[in-house]
Amino acid sequence: MAESDSGNNNNVLWEHGKKLCLYVFQLMFGGGLIYFLFHDKVPVIVDCLSHFNFSWLLLAIFLYYLHLFVGAWRWYMLARVLKFKLTLWEAICLTMKAFFFSLVIPGGAIGGDLAKVAFLSKRATKGTKVEGAFTILMDRIIGMIALFALAILLTIIATPIIMSIDAPELYEMCRISNRPELIFRCKCAVIAGVLFLCLAGLASCFVMFMHRQLEKLMVVRWGINLLNRFSHGAFARMTAAIDLYRSAPGMLFNMVMISVFLVHLNLVIVVFCLMKGLGVDIVKPLAMVTGVILGNIAGLIPFTISGVGLRDYTIVKFMEASGAAMGQANTTAVLFTSLIIFANISCGVFFFLEKKRKKQQE
Repeated sequence: MAESDSGNNNNVLWEHGKKLCLYVFQLMFGGGLIYFLFHDKVPVIVDCLSHFNFSWLLLAIFLYYLHLFVGAWRWYMLARVLKFKLTLWEAICLTMKAFFFSLVIPGGAIGGDLAKVAFLSKRATKGTKVEGAFTILMDRIIGMIALFALAILLTIIATPIIMSIDAPELYEMCRISNRPELIFRCKCAVIAGVLFLCLAGLASCFVMFMHRQLEKLMVVRWGINLLNRFSHGAFARMTAAIDLYRSAPGMLFNMVMISVFLVHLNLVIVVFCLMKGLGVDIVKPLAMVTGVILGNIAGLIPFTISGVGLRDYTIVKFMEASGAAMGQANTTAVLFTSLIIFANISCGVFFFLEKKRKKQQE
């Protein structure tokens, strides 16, 4: 018994050690990107901020919080399809807590979802934990469908803009400054990579909803039966949940469209407000919209905390392509990232609001 406990403790320590190492790596990688981007531009950024119109910041903050609440409402509506017991207030609280934990749990937004699963498992009644976790997965899938579809459309339309983007500091670091043909191929590879990843993401969602047709294949059926044995029937419950969502295509379509306009394009308006506050008047709308959407995709890559650095670099390059001056583009990226971090940290207040609400109900 003692040896078993010792082995379990070692496994726990190993898991915590891996998470800590990943978190340290994310901090260092993100910090390195921020230094690479802004270490020589601090005076310009400070000068731009000294002329900032803070009335636009208030509107940007309001719109950013709006996208958080819309995300919580979307999850609540998706949970209703499975008749999972979740109030709108619970959905808001758990969503805000997840955004708070996305700053401290490795994996960014995905780490926040894991925290949401952990919170929900404590509330779910016996026999409903699988369905509860699946509502979180479905909420993530709906958001990804909206984001990937937008990214594919914008990448295709904005291909000439992407090809015109210049990144001399990156070329110099990779030692390809004097090789225009290689730079051209790299840009083509980036466009192809974005399209491939987004199409692969959409295809995986399509395959998930077509599982009944795929089950007609003997190999697939054998694999599903094997998964059911290992998961003690949990996989079968998940496929049953998928069937319930398939029976409500209109609602799923509405959730995707709401995600497009009130979540993803809403963030474009947030960035637009920050640019207006900096006095940027002449911009190319297509470049700005594409930059924010592709920047948010870059922010999903779990190399940094909440996408810090990767999102900033993408947005800076597209802001410059949209007509913003170098200082304005960098300041916009700094303000947007600062707003995201501030909003996610402020979501921690829902720990206290929920605790206070429970005391009042008692």
